[in-house]
Amino acid sequence: MLMDSENTVFYLKSSDQSGMPLPLRIFDYTERTSNQPKQPPAPHFDPSQYITRDELENILSERLKKPARPTKPKEDTEHE
Repeated sequence: MLMDSENTVFYLKSSDQSGMPLPLRIFDYTERTSNQPKQPPAPHFDPSQYITRDELENILSERLKKPARPTKPKEDTEHE
């Protein structure tokens, strides 16, 4: 890890398993203050986008009661 004393940047120099150097990775850093939240806020949960287990089971049981779509026999495409 290489720290830049004149800029808010640090560099990571690394190599692969065979010892060949990988491209230098460059990162910007900022000071963490006590006013910043430690984790980003959780995404908004919208319960209207979901169904209950009972609703799902009802839907599945209704689908199982319906007969399967009849399949069309494959047409014979061989030429005589």
